[in-house]
Amino acid sequence: MSVDGDLAVVWDSCGDEDVAAVVMHGDRRGLDPDEENPIIGTWEMGERNREEQAFVPGAADDPPQLDPAKGYIVQALPEGGVENLPGVHFTLEDVAGLEPGEVLVGAEDGSFVGTWEDLTDC
Repeated sequence: MSVDGDLAVVWDSCGDEDVAAVVMHGDRRGLDPDEENPIIGTWEMGERNREEQAFVPGAADDPPQLDPAKGYIVQALPEGGVENLPGVHFTLEDVAGLEPGEVLVGAEDGSFVGTWEDLTDC
């Protein structure tokens, strides 16, 4: 979602596990089948995991430089051995097109536009 015009990652892990980190990758466009998605950044969440449930990559000490012509995938990674929450596939155009109160929600087959309430639909 966008907060004051900046990309924000929000989550609800829907369980007992805290979110340990947020990781952002480039998408698969232009990659050979055997190439891994490039890592754009990984950020440890610390106390933010349960209290804020939001992270603004642009406000980090090491903000990502995102290219409007490229696609990205962002995931919240829970602590422990639990499975990752579904990644959110997005472009900067996707985020800019969101209406107030809308978010891109990660799903097994990509992402969809939803609302903040959809994040807690476990």
